[in-house]
Formats: sequence, structure tokens, C-alpha cells
Amino acid sequence: MKIAKVIHYYDKIGVAVVEVLKQPLKVGDTIKISGHDNEFNQTVSSLQIEHAQVKEIAKGEIVRELVPKLPFGTYVKVNQIVCMRSFKATGRARARIWSFPRIWQVALKLPPYYVIEVLSGHFDHLSDDDKTRVLIHELMHIPKNFSGALIPHRGLHKRISHGTVETLFRLYTSNI
Repeated sequence: MKIAKVIHYYDKIGVAVVEVLKQPLKVGDTIKISGHDNEFNQTVSSLQIEHAQVKEIAKGEIVRELVPKLPFGTYVKVNQIVCMRSFKATGRARARIWSFPRIWQVALKLPPYYVIEVLSGHFDHLSDDDKTRVLIHELMHIPKNFSGALIPHRGLHKRISHGTVETLFRLYTSNI
């Protein structure tokens, strides 16, 4: 089962940048690394997010990396965003964001949450840049008050379009 994808490998220091795809990756896990012409097992000895040591990386960490580098960083709470991958979804979308309305928050005594669902059949084949654009698009639906509600594509003061997504994507790529 493929649980992560190597985004970049620094061969001189033996470090890989990975995107976790299916399940959490933990320090101490033994993983199989498959390349073009070789395959080997390796024990995970350390994990980092933005140069900070962590014990586990969950799927969807790309969102945790995106948010601080974009205007969302001031109001989006990444620990209250859950990222999921659907494998048999029949929708045409590449991804969608789900809200957690106020009535549910009050009834369950929970803070606002958002779920970003990527639809594997339409998302996985995209380039890394296009995947980033899709996630930026979904994050743009989160209002500044982080209330659990969603902003529509054509709101009163905000428009979510290819142009606005591309502007934020350029800002993100200039910050990495």
C-alpha cells in the first residue's frame, strides 16, 4: 500500500521530502522505498514540518504548509482542518470543502471545523502545482471569522475564480 510520495530527495544528506497520502507516518515506522530500479526498507528516524521535529505526520500536511505562506495564515486554524481522500466518489470536482455549521457546533459542544476532501480519481493525476492550486481554491471558501460557514464562489465582497486562485498561487510560490 502506497502511503506517501517522495516530492524531492536530497541524495547528499539522505533526506526525502514526502507528501503523506493515506495514513499517518510515525518515527520508528519501517517503510519500503521503491525507486526506478531499486527497492529497500528504511526505518523512519526523524520527521520534520517546517524544520520543527514531530513524531507523526498525518495525511494532508500540505495544507499545514500552505496556510502560513498565504493570507489565510492570520485566521485559518490548521489544527481544525481535516483533509481526506475519497476513492470512489462520483462527482466531477477535484476537491470539495465541507463545513461544520453553527447548529452542529452548539449541539456537539465543538469548535468550528472544515473538511477538505480530494477526489482521488480527479486529483491524483494533477501536477503538484495544480494540486496546490486546488487546495488554495478550497481554502478560499473559509471566511475570516472561521465560523464553520463557507464563502460562495461569487460572494458580495469576494470572488473565488481561476484568477484569484492564480494570484495566491504566485504569492505562495514566491514564499517557498
